[in-house]
Amino acid sequence: MTEPKVSIIMPFYNVHDYLPHGVVSILNQTYRNFELILVDDGSNDGSGQVADQLAHQDARIQVYHQENKGVADARNTGLDATTGDLITFVDADDMITPFYLANSVPTLLNEQADIVTTRCVEVGNYQEANLVLNRPVQKQSFTIVDGYRATEKLLLQDNIDVSCWGKIYRRELFHDLRFKSGIIYEDFEIVPKIFLKAKKVILRQETDYVYLERESSIMHMHFNENELIMLDITAAIFERMSNINIRLTEAAAAKNFYALSQLLAELFKLTPPRLDLIDQIWSAMQHYANYITQTGRAMASIKEASLIARHSTPQQYQDYLKESGQDKGLLRDSQRMLNHHNLSE
Repeated sequence: MTEPKVSIIMPFYNVHDYLPHGVVSILNQTYRNFELILVDDGSNDGSGQVADQLAHQDARIQVYHQENKGVADARNTGLDATTGDLITFVDADDMITPFYLANSVPTLLNEQADIVTTRCVEVGNYQEANLVLNRPVQKQSFTIVDGYRATEKLLLQDNIDVSCWGKIYRRELFHDLRFKSGIIYEDFEIVPKIFLKAKKVILRQETDYVYLERESSIMHMHFNENELIMLDITAAIFERMSNINIRLTEAAAAKNFYALSQLLAELFKLTPPRLDLIDQIWSAMQHYANYITQTGRAMASIKEASLIARHSTPQQYQDYLKESGQDKGLLRDSQRMLNHHNLSE
């Protein structure tokens, strides 16, 4: 059987010190039939020159330079340039184990699936990353579900992240889909749509994607009004799932409640708090909380939080999050979703 070509898309912006690590982890793949598409989103720290130098060393690397438009546009540039049968994304400050493609691609082909996912391990530095990258190949185990069930698990945060990375897709899934230009949380907007198009999804249990927790800390997070797009994204996801079945509706309510809780936690860090925005987000959270408490289709922590939310004020809910320590987790996850975005456009 001829090995299918994999197109690996890596957008980047001002990651001079990180880019070589991510690229080398890809060049070290034991599966050799791939192209690496690097998209420079207007970097001004020398990252573009680093990418060009790396491309001179390996013919499988292509570099595209564009003016700064944001990660969504950069990924679209990469999608338009692909020539492979399969597509995957790797963020420039992350890494993949040498077996990422070798473990995932044959499994996708053997099972005639449309998407194969791998789990992610978070590390705090490159020393920790190397321990993961250099470990022996793991024993393979996976489950197979249809697109609806995979979407449900995605929204319930059941071992699948809404990020576009950590997944390999058949290119046909992107035939009429592109990342929404000019927004943040673009993964959350598109990934459920992609999963709904899939007939069969493989959920691998191995951790072949290495997420680097960058030095930016939740202590230095600054709310950006662009983040309010989350209200529109969650509303659109809820409407889409409501038109399919009740299980997906309930799963969307759980994911949306959690996502808006992240946004609420950020707003309470402002001095003074933006009460107008807090009220707006709180109203949407109440809507989703009603679904969660009525059906119970959510993680235990989200079920408990939604029950508290239904019988409290925003400030009381925030106090509950602080007392339980959940506010730190919410802010950390929010930082993770925003880490790879340029919010200074």
